[in-house]
Amino acid sequence: MISKPKVNYNLVSFEIVLNELREVYRKLNDEVTRRHIKVCIERILRQKTFDESPKYISIEASQYISELDFNILNHRLFRKANQSKKLHLDHCNPVNELIRDFLSGKTSAHETIVNDFTALISKNDVKRLNENKFKNSRPNGWEKAYEISGINLQQY
Repeated sequence: MISKPKVNYNLVSFEIVLNELREVYRKLNDEVTRRHIKVCIERILRQKTFDESPKYISIEASQYISELDFNILNHRLFRKANQSKKLHLDHCNPVNELIRDFLSGKTSAHETIVNDFTALISKNDVKRLNENKFKNSRPNGWEKAYEISGINLQQY
């Protein structure tokens, strides 16, 4: 069984690890081990965004943050500010979609890492994304998913 990776890599290290995991994934027919590899990749991507600031913020989330007078610099501070559960850190490109594209060879490790970023949105924004079936897949890109869902984003 593959254990949880505790990672704090630079981007080049992320690429090396992801490429190694993809090679092992491609060589195996064991579905249990392949699932563990997917989980490792997911944890690596989530760890990467854990220490990063959100790249975007929705108008609704911005209004709520201004009421708090609190700047969310990373996921740890997000947890502190989000006691009321009115906010959500959304991976603009769903992690499962990033993993699927990476393991199939559609994207490189570099593209996967670069395309993994978050937006700070409200729970109402999440509801609209889910109603439009954009929870796990955004086939026309994340910008179009937010636009269709009526979510206006700005740089954070």
